[in-house]
Amino acid sequence: NESFAQALLPFVDSFHAALAAMPKDLGETEWAKGFLQVGNQLEEVLRVAGVAPIDSITAQFNPEIHECVGTEKHEQAGKILREVQRGYLLNGKVLRPAKVIISE
Repeated sequence: NESFAQALLPFVDSFHAALAAMPKDLGETEWAKGFLQVGNQLEEVLRVAGVAPIDSITAQFNPEIHECVGTEKHEQAGKILREVQRGYLLNGKVLRPAKVIISE
C-alpha cells in the first residue's frame, strides 16, 4: 500500500490546490458538485488503503510528523501558523510529514 499511496499523493495535492483556487461563484453548480465528488472518492480510496491526513492546524509542532519549512514572528513560539503541504500517515506510520510554517 505504501508505494500505491505515495503514487496517489501528487493527485491529492493537485486536487486540493484546484479546490483552493476554485471560484466561489461556482457554488452549488453541477460542475462543482462533480468536482467535489471526485475529491471524496479519491480520499475514500486512500482511507480504505489505511492513509489518513495529519492534523497540523490544531496540533503543536512535532518533528516526528511535521517538517518546518519556514518561520515567522509570533507571540507564541513553536506554534504551527499554517500548513504548506498536507502530511499523511499510513496505518499510523508517517508516509509524508506535513510541511509547516511555525512561529519563532
